Amino acid sequence: MDFKDNIILNTLNIIGKQQRAKKISDDDKADIYKSIKDDICVINKHKSLRIKMYLSVLSVAAVAIFAIVLFPMLHNHQVDYNDIIASGAKYRSDEFIVIHNDDIYLELKKDAKIEYTIKGELVVNGVKVNQKSTHQPTHIMTPVGLVASIVLSDGTAVTINESSNFIYRAEFLSDLREVYLEGEGYFDVAKDVKAPFVVRSFDFDVNVTGTKFNVKSFDADNSSVVLVSGGVIVNQAGSTIELTPNERVDLTGSNMVKSIVKNTSLYTCWQDKIMVFDNASLSDVLDGVSNYYDIDITVSSNIQDVVVSGKLDLNDDVNEVVETLELLSKMKATTSNNHISFHNL
Repeated sequence: MDFKDNIILNTLNIIGKQQRAKKISDDDKADIYKSIKDDICVINKHKSLRIKMYLSVLSVAAVAIFAIVLFPMLHNHQVDYNDIIASGAKYRSDEFIVIHNDDIYLELKKDAKIEYTIKGELVVNGVKVNQKSTHQPTHIMTPVGLVASIVLSDGTAVTINESSNFIYRAEFLSDLREVYLEGEGYFDVAKDVKAPFVVRSFDFDVNVTGTKFNVKSFDADNSSVVLVSGGVIVNQAGSTIELTPNERVDLTGSNMVKSIVKNTSLYTCWQDKIMVFDNASLSDVLDGVSNYYDIDITVSSNIQDVVVSGKLDLNDDVNEVVETLELLSKMKATTSNNHISFHNL
């Protein structure tokens, strides 16, 4: 085997390792160094022409290693969001908004101001937070009763509702702005036609370049997207629906159904801790109140289909909210041991 075959074989062996392992270990770096060093010893025995040929082959090999091994590592769009959420569960707090990645762990109060500079630098309440990498995924978790507001490095403003998971990069890749949401979020996306903004959630995604919309996806089998302005395209299992302002799509299982929304604030007012409902079932409204205050609320089977309309201020004490619901529903609420039950008067 001549020196050209040798260097090519060594390079291919190393590349094969990297494609299986998807990373460059210290041992592999040593392999690369040893392969080059050994082959240099062989080349010294050849003529000048051979040396030039070897350098050419070595240059191609170096480019091949970067293109096949390093470039996908630096430019990989694929992120295992389920793994990030599962591994982050141990950090979840009942009292604080949690931000974490491999470099940082922060517990923030509800009034924290979270923003990123154009370079992906994290600033919380005006103080810069040091982190080694701006390209690694960062995970935000919100507990019951707390909402997180964040400005991403591209200028996109995102509000994350309670009990949600939100994953993003501090500094987006050049051609794609991708985030992941489980829960509920309102997005005011900075326009950039060269880098589409994609919200992924369970088995669907929302694609935009610049717009305002709400995504609700606490449940993989029951999600929705409401468009306030601009335009979005919702994709699920090969099916596509395009939304225009004041339209909504409901995703139930593998089905997508589009409908008209008369008042989009019904779906976005949660940002101000306001719950607005129009001819909604009492049981659905009580589910929302139960989740927000983390309290057990049940309703008698004979009044589950009662419909109510009105507004609740979730900044109020839960007892005040219950009193308002009694008036709106013309029902009676009984409280016992952190449990509230609604029934006929």
